[in-house]
Amino acid sequence: MSRTTPRRAEPSEATKLAKNGKLNPEAAEPLWREACGRLPKGERPPYRQVTFTLHVTQLATVQRAIKLAKGKGATSKVNANSNGNAIAKVCRDWLKEQRKTSDSGPGKPKRGR
Repeated sequence: MSRTTPRRAEPSEATKLAKNGKLNPEAAEPLWREACGRLPKGERPPYRQVTFTLHVTQLATVQRAIKLAKGKGATSKVNANSNGNAIAKVCRDWLKEQRKTSDSGPGKPKRGR
């Protein structure tokens, strides 16, 4: 069996941008200019990505709520993301419940009566 010398990989863009673990501004500038030149002008797309930080003790609750919301038809005509739709449903339902309890608080008649 003959041994062949492995092909040397081309340096990645990240490697080219770094010198001794520090950013090389001269190498980064054309890439930033190219990326920024492609940013959309005017209106943004109608979608937003949101990140939440949860403690491990909160994670199971959120995952369970998402799963239940998906099972109760958390869908949307404008968004195909099932997790986003489930979170929106949980929030809508929670807000609806808050309105009910605040409208029928102490000394207030319940709505619809």
